[in-house]
Amino acid sequence: MSKVSKKVVDEFGRQMIKNPPTVKMMDSLQHSDYTPSFACAEMIDNSIVADADRIFITLERGKRGPNGDLNRIIISDNGNGMNKEILIEALCFGSRSEYKPKSLSKFGIGLSMASLALGGVLSVVTKAEGGVCYFGKQDLNTCKTLDGYYQLIAEANKNEEKIWKKYVIDMQKDNPVYNGKGNPIPVRKSGTVVIISDINKELNVDDLVLAFLRDLSSIYCELIKDKNIHIYVQQKEIKSDHPINDYKHKVLFEDQVKLKDGVVGVKVALIDNNSKSKKGKTSKNGFFIFRNGRLIDGGRTHKFFMRDECYNNLRIQLNIDENLDKAFGTTCEKHGVSMQPSVVSKLKEVLMPYINKVRKEYESKSKSKNKERMQKQLDELAKRINAKSPQLWFPSILGRSNKVKPGNVTHGKRKSKHKASDTELYKQIMKKIEKERNRSKVKNATQLLFHLRNEGCPDKFMSPETLDRNIIININEAAPYYENCLSKISKSKEEKFMYDLIGAVGMSLVTADPDSKEAAIVKNILDSIGYNLSVLANDD
Repeated sequence: MSKVSKKVVDEFGRQMIKNPPTVKMMDSLQHSDYTPSFACAEMIDNSIVADADRIFITLERGKRGPNGDLNRIIISDNGNGMNKEILIEALCFGSRSEYKPKSLSKFGIGLSMASLALGGVLSVVTKAEGGVCYFGKQDLNTCKTLDGYYQLIAEANKNEEKIWKKYVIDMQKDNPVYNGKGNPIPVRKSGTVVIISDINKELNVDDLVLAFLRDLSSIYCELIKDKNIHIYVQQKEIKSDHPINDYKHKVLFEDQVKLKDGVVGVKVALIDNNSKSKKGKTSKNGFFIFRNGRLIDGGRTHKFFMRDECYNNLRIQLNIDENLDKAFGTTCEKHGVSMQPSVVSKLKEVLMPYINKVRKEYESKSKSKNKERMQKQLDELAKRINAKSPQLWFPSILGRSNKVKPGNVTHGKRKSKHKASDTELYKQIMKKIEKERNRSKVKNATQLLFHLRNEGCPDKFMSPETLDRNIIININEAAPYYENCLSKISKSKEEKFMYDLIGAVGMSLVTADPDSKEAAIVKNILDSIGYNLSVLANDD
């Protein structure tokens, strides 16, 4: 119910009303943008702020139902614990306390808001060292029944104290941590247990374990190393998976960039293709934005560049603090940013030269690799042609007076019977075919599919001296051997080149006068192409 305060008025003397959170507002928070990992991270943030060095996540399995088999999520730590006043504030929607600089906290709504994103009941058992063990509870169903915001704060009973001991003291004993000298760090006698029940999402324990191990290793990668924090999921310790530092990489740029509200640390790096972290091969690229050492946005490009293969290994790390929350549009879930235009403009000024450099270097390497790959294919094709040369037909200009059968033609024994004028016409036809191929913007198809028998040099293809020794290789729908050849060799990445070249040859045939010598020559070329390709495709 609304409560009127007679002591609080505005500048005109009008009374102001104090309204606690409504049930509908609490219910709406169940539909926030939290993922399970980032919702759980809110509790971990609170543990780190409370100086915990060991944090335990326990997923309690229950009977499988429509919402999966997850019964409860339990997050416990060995932090400073809370007294009654701090616990009351922790369960409120919004803290009155001022946070220290470089704190992971933002608005003071993380515990209540994140818990509602996972389940309807939040229970807290906490104890400061030498203090009283307290129990707090927030139940959405109870608030709905009573039509108001209610929370329970009381001294813990014996069962609740047992829960605290099990998940704080016993967990530390079961998972000892050692100092630099190899001695075990003493068990702290303070800490907090957060229990989320009445799960409202479809969650399965096995899937959630994998998600937590994957996501939290990135979210807390810097804090795990810098602050020597140990986080466990089902008593399995999370290992750091930093997007740059845990991989072999090359730094392109590293410096601080001054913005209106503060300074952002910038690091641009290229990850080695063969680099692997402790978790496996790298996959994500893009920006990784850390707020006070905690990842809040990762793997997005923010429209600085497109999702293209040339940027697969590009990673950009930005380090910000709480002073840049507004400039970067840090969300209340601490899961994503929306940078202000002025920030984007300044960062583009710094980053675009390096982003463009990455693209240009990739394109240059790709051309070199393509050239090497093409030469390798040509060498392999040349070996195959040499081995099968006794079975291949020579391209005929005027057609074959004798029906030459496979195996009856050998190199150096057949003399050319064409006239010089026919040779010139043949050269013109081949130039026309090449022109059609260039018009379709297919590169290197001629190198791959028109290969000299002895020379291996496309530039000499038009030479009358070597015309009889040339072997034309191509797939052609007009040849009777097409389907057989296609099924054997068209699985290669050059299939597109083959089809485009077919179109070029076919276009030359279509544009020729059907009764002309030009058309007859092209048809004879196609006939030789089909037969030769069927011979080369056959492994016999």
